[in-house]
Amino acid sequence: MIVISDAAPIISLTKIGQLALLAKLFGNVIVTEAVFKELTTNTHYPSEIAKIKACPFIEILPVQDSEKVRSFMQLTKLDIGESESIILAQEIKADTLLIDERKGRAVAKKMGLRITGSVGILIAANQKGVLSREDAIYLVDELREIGTRISDDLYRIALNGLK
Repeated sequence: MIVISDAAPIISLTKIGQLALLAKLFGNVIVTEAVFKELTTNTHYPSEIAKIKACPFIEILPVQDSEKVRSFMQLTKLDIGESESIILAQEIKADTLLIDERKGRAVAKKMGLRITGSVGILIAANQKGVLSREDAIYLVDELREIGTRISDDLYRIALNGLK
């Protein structure tokens, strides 16, 4: 399974102590150079930086067409990380793109990419027996507490998706 991630799901999962879920669910996770830079240079996340740099299942893969990324950014007004992630997902025909930001998700969906985000990862972990329902609910609540935007509708969907 080929999985590409934008920065937000990795940051969110790291903050709630669940970065290892990515390996359990997907094996390796690919990030672009811009996403890796965002993950490892933002001074707001010093403890997360160390964990991410030491993570053996995050693989960095460059986008092949950087001009396409620039054009895509101008067209969509997405940031470099989201743009590279979406373009790379197309280039290598990824099975799933992990992305949390609403606008990026909408653009990726319109382009026919299969997407999920931090909440979807927790639901998948529950459905595959990696997390109990109680643990998954607790972690969704933790995501909200750290500032991950989870609408009330998405919260209800998450609770209904847990077993």
